[in-house]
Amino acid sequence: MIKTFVAAIGLLMAVGVPGVAEPIQPMKEVFYRVVDVASNDVLNIRAQPTSRSEIIGAFHHNHPLFEVNGRDGRWVRVNLGEYSGWVHSGYIEAVNVPTFLHTNLPNGLKCYGEEPFWTVTLNSGQIQIKSMANQDRTYITSKVESFGNDHLISGVSNSGNEIVIFVEDKMTSSSMVDRFFNWSVSLYLDGLPVSGGAGCSL
Repeated sequence: MIKTFVAAIGLLMAVGVPGVAEPIQPMKEVFYRVVDVASNDVLNIRAQPTSRSEIIGAFHHNHPLFEVNGRDGRWVRVNLGEYSGWVHSGYIEAVNVPTFLHTNLPNGLKCYGEEPFWTVTLNSGQIQIKSMANQDRTYITSKVESFGNDHLISGVSNSGNEIVIFVEDKMTSSSMVDRFFNWSVSLYLDGLPVSGGAGCSL
């Protein structure tokens, strides 16, 4: 499937007006907050989806936003820094978050790459990249092409450099740490693919 999107990059670079291929689907329900936990208590994050498992962290009683990236019965998996753990779903509720331009992606979504390490942030009509291999840059979003829940987003910097990021609505995980992502990512700079796409999360 990704070859189809890669082939479209040349067309996207030539068009400078944001557009949408088809109606945007609703954002999947992945963002939550802690509820029904006493002010002097916490919601434990456990190593495995069971109340007998080791506690590896905690959310405070009114933790406002976290991302769920897996389920096992009444337990949901969350990221905790570079690791993941489990919380009981009886103490969480869904949260609506602002979206990035003409997409159902959350504004502020961060996409990560490994070897070389890079981070791309989609925020307020801009695409920002921080990289160990390339100069950090900010791009103004020039085109958004949506294919159901997948998105091909391009941008141009003040110096004329181009970026294309393909965010796919597909669960993935990091090859280097125990972390899971609700979106997979592919990155292209000035028409060339950048290796090591890991995934995206808020």
